[in-house]
Amino acid sequence: MKSKSMLLVAALGFGLVSSASAQTVVRLTGSTAFRSSVHQAILDLMPDEIYSYTGTAGLGSASQAIFKGTIAGNVVIIKTSWSGSAAGIRDVAQGNNVNFLADAVVTVPATPGYGTAGGTANVAAGTTAEVAQVAMSDVFQGSTIYTTPTLTDNKVAAVPFKWIANDGAPAALTNVAPGVIQKTFFNGGLPLAVFTGNSADQGVTVYPVGRDPESGTRITAMAESGLGAFATVIQYDATVASDEVTDLQPWAATGAPTNYVAGNNGYSSGGTLRDKLGAKSTNFGVLLGYLGLTDSATAITNGAKELSWNGVPYSATNVYEGRYTFWGYQHLFYKNTLTGVPLTTATALKNQIIAVPGSAGLLLSNMHVSRAYDGAPIDPEY
Repeated sequence: MKSKSMLLVAALGFGLVSSASAQTVVRLTGSTAFRSSVHQAILDLMPDEIYSYTGTAGLGSASQAIFKGTIAGNVVIIKTSWSGSAAGIRDVAQGNNVNFLADAVVTVPATPGYGTAGGTANVAAGTTAEVAQVAMSDVFQGSTIYTTPTLTDNKVAAVPFKWIANDGAPAALTNVAPGVIQKTFFNGGLPLAVFTGNSADQGVTVYPVGRDPESGTRITAMAESGLGAFATVIQYDATVASDEVTDLQPWAATGAPTNYVAGNNGYSSGGTLRDKLGAKSTNFGVLLGYLGLTDSATAITNGAKELSWNGVPYSATNVYEGRYTFWGYQHLFYKNTLTGVPLTTATALKNQIIAVPGSAGLLLSNMHVSRAYDGAPIDPEY
């Protein structure tokens, strides 16, 4: 285990190095479902890291983070800002600015509360607009509307998802299948009796909640259920106070760049959706949504309920053997023009995740099945 005192000495040493002469900034964006695994991979690669992040739920759940240390002999600052898989592909492909934390958070470790070797939580959200070079995505580029230019695609892990009912869901609700998911998300709700087989549940509605169209988790959920990656659905926005849903309304239309018509919007972060599913909905039926492994684990700890998919419960073995099919690949994308230290850093990160996919993913080397595109039939690899 690393000595934190030694790390702090290293951190102070870094503060004496000119930022103009000794470091390269590498910026990552994309999948919120996989952010915990990426952040851990960065820590594992850096023997001398100092880092900070937003929020108080821990580095694994942070929407933005910044790290400074040495990777492959190069002093680098790695910045992450997570907004969704499709959004990440869009921003890297188009060269768009993304909101990151400022360099000073880790280049001036003497600043009180910033850039410590043990990590500093809840730093001020970033205001520096910079272009991301690397996108993490739960989906193939072809599952988004951002198909040009073609990015270099590196598969690094299998990434499973779960269907989750919110806190207080009835004991009889244990499973969902493609047909009921299609109707629930297309219609904006379905009687609970369809899920439970109990006629007493006919007056209770199951309401769909989920992510916005830029989310790879959503794209995978819609593709896997048979609605299609580009499906227009009706999802609800839940207002929560004191862990209780106090209002539930279809998402309003917005002027966002994709198909954000009324009802078709959703939450921009898996963490936000996770917190909604961890609340009770005593006066509003049952909420049904979809999350990655790390967010679903937190939601379940907070009272939410994991459901089987098409009669099969989630387990790593069931994914590896092809029984549980609610999964996709985690991709690491960049432009084919990426060179130098950013490419070296991206390659090191790719190799680290392939070797240790972390809490959000599964080893590709253990997969006995594959699929050709998101939502595709399962193909045996033996």
